[in-house]
Amino acid sequence: MRLLLDTCVCGGVAAELQAAGHAVEWSGNWPQDPGDEEILAYALREARILVTLDKDFGGLAVVQGLRHCG
Repeated sequence: MRLLLDTCVCGGVAAELQAAGHAVEWSGNWPQDPGDEEILAYALREARILVTLDKDFGGLAVVQGLRHCG
C-alpha cells in the first residue's frame, strides 16, 4: 500500500509500516509544510492514501469535493 503520513502522525509509525511492506512517505521530512490542499493534491498525484489526524482534510475532501486517494 502507498501511504503519505501527515506531520501530525508520529514519524516513528513510518518505520513500522515500512517494515510491514508498505511504501511510506512522511511529510514531516519535507523542507516546509506546503499546506493542506497541496498535501492532498500530492497524495493524489503520487497515488498515496493520506493518513492524518487533521480534520481539515475531511473538509477539503468531503465539503469542497477535492479529489483524493483515500
